[in-house]
Amino acid sequence: MADRTIQAGSEIGIKIDVNRSHIERYARQGDDLFITLANGDVITVNDFYIPAADGSLHSLVLADGTESGVEGDPLVGGSGEMSNEGLIAAAAGGLGLIGAAASSSGGGDDDPTDP
Repeated sequence: MADRTIQAGSEIGIKIDVNRSHIERYARQGDDLFITLANGDVITVNDFYIPAADGSLHSLVLADGTESGVEGDPLVGGSGEMSNEGLIAAAAGGLGLIGAAASSSGGGDDDPTDP
């Protein structure tokens, strides 16, 4: 596969013919998403961070039909770069925070109605 460019448009799900294991990292530059593959090739999705005409955010759909976790949120600022492992770690960290919040709201000994 060689470097290629995809133009984001009215379709919300931007499909790429790549498996998650072949993705090295994602990077944002302006309104474009750059997907660097393990073999060094780059897929550029122009205007990924510009919402579709109906205001919906774009998402990246992988070859197996799953979403990558990258979403075209224009409010997330500027430019940035995150590896595939970084996205997984961020998602796992978010789940950990949800679990911690749920466990801390459990019944403790300081219930004022408990004699």
